[in-house]
Amino acid sequence: MKGYAIASVVLSLACSQAFALADNVEKQLNANYVAMSAAFKKKDVDAFGKFYLPGYTGTDGRGRAINLTTLLASLKKQMVSAQDAVWTRKVLKVKVNGNEADATVGGRFTGKLIMGDGKLHTLTVDSVGQNIWVKVGGKWLLKSAKPISNKMTQDGKPMLVPSVTPMAKSGH
Repeated sequence: MKGYAIASVVLSLACSQAFALADNVEKQLNANYVAMSAAFKKKDVDAFGKFYLPGYTGTDGRGRAINLTTLLASLKKQMVSAQDAVWTRKVLKVKVNGNEADATVGGRFTGKLIMGDGKLHTLTVDSVGQNIWVKVGGKWLLKSAKPISNKMTQDGKPMLVPSVTPMAKSGH
């Protein structure tokens, strides 16, 4: 009976440490998302890119692989075209395994973009994604991301999810 009590205490301590670790990682990742949102708003693709591992691989809305170069080029086009853009993301849940964190992230993008027809439209994207972060030198860097769900509206009307980004044109 004594062994059972000790095992219960050890298990309880281990679980509480795991929850504390996950909570701390969640706070760090949320801080990254806030900084990424600020970089997007400032149209600073270089600052945005500092949150990614060089070997980052993502998956677009149609299931195709995209690398960091493609992602940042696409984001730059969005940044140039976007007006009144706000992009927020928040960790919904996180599982930490050593120096890797598997985060389910909810996000919302709202802004005005020049779309494929050459006209300015209000775009809203509500999304949930799976992001894998790796801790490197005390910083959490994004290793991969894939969408779980996306809901997009253009001028309040539902629209199809494009492959990598909205069909934004550079300039106004």
